[in-house]
Amino acid sequence: MVLVVPWGGRGGLIEAPYYANNESSPHSRAVQHAVLSTKVSYLQIRLRFHCEVLSAVLEAVGGSVPVGIRISQTKVNNFEYQWPGQEQDAKEIFSALKSVGPTYIHISTHKGLEEVWKSGRHLADWAKEIWGGPTIACGGLHDPIHAEKLLKEGKADFIAIGKGALADPEWPKKVSADLTPTAFDPGMIKPYANLQNTLDWRENNTH
Repeated sequence: MVLVVPWGGRGGLIEAPYYANNESSPHSRAVQHAVLSTKVSYLQIRLRFHCEVLSAVLEAVGGSVPVGIRISQTKVNNFEYQWPGQEQDAKEIFSALKSVGPTYIHISTHKGLEEVWKSGRHLADWAKEIWGGPTIACGGLHDPIHAEKLLKEGKADFIAIGKGALADPEWPKKVSADLTPTAFDPGMIKPYANLQNTLDWRENNTH
């Protein structure tokens, strides 16, 4: 699945995860056939999907707005999954995306900025080094100290905050003013995650 998300006419984000693969699915059989018949790698077949979508969106907007792509190595049904080729897969993936030319790459991870492949580095750091363009990192960056350190070290160009922004929409202003943002509370997304439940929680708990 690919989701192209417009940003108020000012840009777009292609949600293109490294999606789950079921060995018995028609898609998997098609991929396996392509690998056997063309002698190209499994990864090259999978990357073609991302690159063709990215290329089509870039062509459609004609450079009028920035277009980025969000990618993850985990699967929707396996948050522990990592690219089997590790560093080599990362080089092939980010180099392929670079050849198409997105405005930025947004690294998505369920584990935050944890080390990958026992490399001492997180995936956003690898992406920035390999593709060389603007990179967005996420994962635990609602901690201002952590976020600032990441940016100063040059391991990402921008940060994305999820729970932090959900907990306190004024997060950027408060951090800039040396104020403490409202911390995330699991009750903000109960019984399920939507904005109304979060607004209700805030109304009842932040007076």
